[in-house]
Amino acid sequence: LIDRYPYGGRRDILRAMTIGDRDGVPAETLTRFATTGIAHVLAVSGLHVGSLCLALWILLAPFPVSRNRKYALILVCLVLYAGICGFRPPVTRSVIMAALAFGTILSERVKNIENSLFIALLIILAFDPQSLFGPSLELSFAAVWTLGMFYPPAAGALKERINLRGVSGYGIRALIISALATAGTAPVLAARFGSLPLYGIFANIPAVLLASIIVPLGMTSIFLTAAGNSIAPLAAVSAFLTGVLLRMLDGITVLVPNLPHASVTTGSISLLTGLGCAGWLYLLSRSHGRSGFKKGLVYIPLVLALVWTWNPIAGAGGSAEKSGTVVFFDVGQGDAALVGYGGKRFFLVDTGPRYGNSGPAETLILPSLKNLGITRLDGIFISHLHDDHTGGLTAILRDMKVDRIFCRASIRDSLALLYGDRVFGLSAGDSIAFHEGGMLVLSPGTNPRLFMNGGTSGENDRSLLLRCDIAETRVLFSGDIEEEVQKVMTAWGPSLSADILKVPHHGAAGLGGGFIHAVGPGLSVISCGANNRYGHPSPQTIQTLAGRNSRIWRTDRDGTMEIHLPGMATGNDESKYFKKIR
Repeated sequence: LIDRYPYGGRRDILRAMTIGDRDGVPAETLTRFATTGIAHVLAVSGLHVGSLCLALWILLAPFPVSRNRKYALILVCLVLYAGICGFRPPVTRSVIMAALAFGTILSERVKNIENSLFIALLIILAFDPQSLFGPSLELSFAAVWTLGMFYPPAAGALKERINLRGVSGYGIRALIISALATAGTAPVLAARFGSLPLYGIFANIPAVLLASIIVPLGMTSIFLTAAGNSIAPLAAVSAFLTGVLLRMLDGITVLVPNLPHASVTTGSISLLTGLGCAGWLYLLSRSHGRSGFKKGLVYIPLVLALVWTWNPIAGAGGSAEKSGTVVFFDVGQGDAALVGYGGKRFFLVDTGPRYGNSGPAETLILPSLKNLGITRLDGIFISHLHDDHTGGLTAILRDMKVDRIFCRASIRDSLALLYGDRVFGLSAGDSIAFHEGGMLVLSPGTNPRLFMNGGTSGENDRSLLLRCDIAETRVLFSGDIEEEVQKVMTAWGPSLSADILKVPHHGAAGLGGGFIHAVGPGLSVISCGANNRYGHPSPQTIQTLAGRNSRIWRTDRDGTMEIHLPGMATGNDESKYFKKIR
């Protein structure tokens, strides 16, 4: 039904907002929503359940049905709706809390949001204990608990001093809600993703307003579409209006991430720190009537939090990580990675694909670099000349200062015609060394029999095979080299070994067991698009990696990955320094 209308080219967002299906939402769109701090509008939760309850109550109003039966019918519809949405934690929590609210009304008891929330949590964990370890449940419950505990006293205190009615009052209340939800979810965001969106408090005000209109209007459009051709004009008008609002919502996610320091990298926090934040919020919620105790709980941690949060901005571009960082960007069916040495030198290895007039370079890579305070790149390595590796090069060169472009020697002159003297050609055995580490080129060599086969496979096999050394850690970028060249590369022996491997050719079939044995990676990263038409990664490749006890991360499932490399990484214990972020 949704696919019958274009919805302003944003039907994938509408599908996520109405039935919780985010599988069709491009990775770069999800990243934009997360960086903006409004990713929650893509999750079916209390807003949707409340809208559905109101609509059903209005529909049942003309019928001579008792109140108890109306509540029963509404509850049945809510359970069916939660089933359509896959019983994900946010919508399940909302339905359970709605059922408990109906029960308190019928029994004429005082509603207790906190009790309802934790009853919902226990029911969800009884059926799905593993959901406790997922960010969806953690974020949902943290936000709702914080709002339930702190919004009534905060709004009550402000109501005594200022007028909360009218448009200005709505804006103030929305700001309070956004600030409280941000505070409640901040420890989870820091622990899970290692970053915090700075403008989320303000972006949420228009985003939530738009979402509160999009959800009921979009559902109405779906129902009108289902009604058939007799009211097709109404369905078309509703779909058009929904599309306009969806484009406005998406526009917020395009604008905000391009602002300076749209998010700050906090680094992962320990379990003890997370529990400490949760304990502080709990004590604060119990401090009513104890003004001195309350002020201490508020002001002391607030000062510490501000110092901790804003410090990364003051030191942007001078990361505290003394060894380095590797970021594998989720660019869909393509490759792009950032290599940072000691917060001083930054290189891109490939630039991702391009889709029409735009691509991940504009929507993901450049905003991410700006958020990190990176205004200049020491260089860009082009593994080979396929669009899924070079599509974003022009956009990055246009918007970012880049000192050098590295490519294989055979295409140096051609690229120099476009990009000038900053293009450098590399061949096997060349190296780039500096104090923080270095890079060694392992392929291609100059053997025409191996590297001049022509055609697609020939271009793949002429990819740069690049080993990045950062302190005690090695990262191997293998481009799209295929099985025959992989066999040849094993002649490098110990020089081929690496702690982290960017798996060749997006995980395509033909990954050589001998090649993986020689590399011996503790972590293998596969950069591929969700539901791509090539079927990447191949089950054979997954089996080969698993057989060598290499941990597998995939951008189509795990999103963008940030990997911190401390100076003394030991062995293959990746838990000490590997981290996934969205």
